[in-house]
Amino acid sequence: GNIPALEKWNRAWAKLTERHESLRAQFVEDQQGALHRNVVQLDRPELEEITVSDLASAKSLIRERQNRPISLNAAPLWRAGLVHVGQTGETLFWLAMHHAIGDGGSLNILLDELAQLLQDKKLPPLRCSYAHSAARAAAYRVSDEFKQDSLYWRNSLTAFPEEAC
Repeated sequence: GNIPALEKWNRAWAKLTERHESLRAQFVEDQQGALHRNVVQLDRPELEEITVSDLASAKSLIRERQNRPISLNAAPLWRAGLVHVGQTGETLFWLAMHHAIGDGGSLNILLDELAQLLQDKKLPPLRCSYAHSAARAAAYRVSDEFKQDSLYWRNSLTAFPEEAC
């Protein structure tokens, strides 16, 4: 179908980065060597736009962009862009993100939401935030349920022979 203009892609991507803290996250190491997640404001999260002559060149460029290392200490922990293929008229969207901010499930969510935004659809409010999930996990770690679960797994795993571990 019709490919939206770069400005529309950038607006949609900016809405996603504002919506999802992980897309604005960076990790900073303290003096004791512990990593801390910081969420920063990105001034203008934009997609890279490049035109190449053919599909093989497009795939090679995307592979190169996706294989570049991503540093944890400087947001954003992603790179994304559009590659226009002159020979075929195709436009390819590509995304590379550090596994610290996303996995296969979150990637599917991002792509679905990006498609909705490009169709000018309004996204429903998020059900919970990273802070909410982290608080829930912290509360679990000091709960009686955690103690019971921990005891269960310790007992279950000690039943295995040493060579199985």
